[in-house]
Amino acid sequence: MEEKRREREAHDDVNEKEMDVIEESDDVNEMEILEEKRREREAHDDVNEKEMDVIEESDDVNEMEILEEKRREILEAPLPRTPIKDIHVPVPQCCIYRVPKDLRKINEAAYTLQHDFTRDAVFIIEVFLKYWLQDGTFDFFLHTPTMLNAIDHELQLLENQLPYFVLQKLIEQGAFHNVTNEKNPDHDPLLILSHKFFLNSKPVVFPKPNYQIKHFTDLRRYFLLKNFCPEEEPGEMRDLPIATKLHRSGVKFKMGIEDSLEISFKDVKNAIRIPYLKSCELPIPWIKELELQISRFEVHDYTECLYRNMMALEQCHYPGETHICNFILVMDYLINTVEDVDLLVDEGIIVNC
Repeated sequence: MEEKRREREAHDDVNEKEMDVIEESDDVNEMEILEEKRREREAHDDVNEKEMDVIEESDDVNEMEILEEKRREILEAPLPRTPIKDIHVPVPQCCIYRVPKDLRKINEAAYTLQHDFTRDAVFIIEVFLKYWLQDGTFDFFLHTPTMLNAIDHELQLLENQLPYFVLQKLIEQGAFHNVTNEKNPDHDPLLILSHKFFLNSKPVVFPKPNYQIKHFTDLRRYFLLKNFCPEEEPGEMRDLPIATKLHRSGVKFKMGIEDSLEISFKDVKNAIRIPYLKSCELPIPWIKELELQISRFEVHDYTECLYRNMMALEQCHYPGETHICNFILVMDYLINTVEDVDLLVDEGIIVNC
């Protein structure tokens, strides 16, 4: 029995070894098969990648060609003609402008809001009415000088304007019939209120009935030009001598019409006409009878701001009627030294408020 058992175990060992050999053989074969398949797959992937590279390069070339063709089409295509009506340009009714950059950069503060009054057009009417009534009740805006001056300043900036007719309509809705003027009973209440607020004690001279007020900057310009009668064919001014030189040559300076930008010359016999200013006749040096009349020019804290904004309005809206600009140009020619200023102050032409 023992012998048969040993024979059986020996036979089983042989069988196990044979199975191990077979399994090892199978593993080798399987590994070889897997390795071969891996190589085939990598080779196939390489082929696919090369094919994709070729396709992508082809697509890039085609896309570049398409873009280049479109670029040529755009460059060679005629520009579209926009109808004039669709172009954004100012129309005659336009009267509120942004100050041109070349003017703004000279003095930014002269055209810029210094305070933030967030209330609407009703606030303006409210202030005007309180200023008109002056019932003695304390009001922060009217009885605080800095606030009143600030409001006056802000309401005259060209870029901060409301169309005059808008405020006019609001006044009409309020039916402020008690706002009247004895000498001008037919004038609208807003004009009376505006004159009172901006000019207060100045003589009441209202615009002619056919004059259309654009806004407050335009109204201030009108008040200054109310007595001004420009020449039909104005001359060109060049190299006007300064005030002290004119005075030494016999020219007498005199204050002319108050609150007007008119500059006039008294007629003098034997005077010579200078070609650059038709109305200006300067005498031969030994003639002592010429009189130059210049209106009273008041200088206060906001004079520069007011005049700069009126001048900007003229250059944008009245390019052929730049009377404020011309007046300032004449004054710039006359004044170059402290002595020039002193001469005009002594004659009452320049007043420092």
